[in-house]
Amino acid sequence: KVYDIDGLNVTMPHKETIMPYLSGLDVSAEKAGAVNTISKDLVGFNTDTAGVEAMFSGVSLQGKSVLILGAGGAARAAAVYLKEAGAEISILNRTYEKAEVLAKFCGGKAVSSADEKYDAVILASPVSPLPPEKILRKGMFAADMNYLHSDFLDSAERLGCRTVSGKTMLIAQAARSFQIWMKSAADSSAMNDAFGDDS
Repeated sequence: KVYDIDGLNVTMPHKETIMPYLSGLDVSAEKAGAVNTISKDLVGFNTDTAGVEAMFSGVSLQGKSVLILGAGGAARAAAVYLKEAGAEISILNRTYEKAEVLAKFCGGKAVSSADEKYDAVILASPVSPLPPEKILRKGMFAADMNYLHSDFLDSAERLGCRTVSGKTMLIAQAARSFQIWMKSAADSSAMNDAFGDDS
């Protein structure tokens, strides 16, 4: 059956593997090396970077040390934004070799522990590669790209971190996807109301 659709979203683990099957890539997808939004004419976009930007709104990143947890498509989008914002990036992933690949991609460094004192951390994986208590420190900025409430954010709040949940990212990237598909701005307030409480 053939469906008449205006576009679709792609989620992990297909954000990178979908790319060879598309008719083209927007600059956002080329920069991120991953696709999460596809237009009707099968052009790939990455709106996750818009979501990451929303998460770090009001946070100065120039010269700040940021730890990315994960090395998949979402982590690549985070790395693109953080690099352009002037952050010093470290990557911690369960598979060190994948962390090295992402570190090379963004000019950061792969690490196997969270012993350094980071200014911010972003969880870009369904599960943290280390227990939150081994990563988080009081006063740091902690962002979780997962839009459902998580133990990671619970731990961050308990340890005195400034936090932002993946709800912020989800709405911002969805609004950008809507704009690509419908050629008009989305009502982010309505999206926020529809999402409801993320606690």
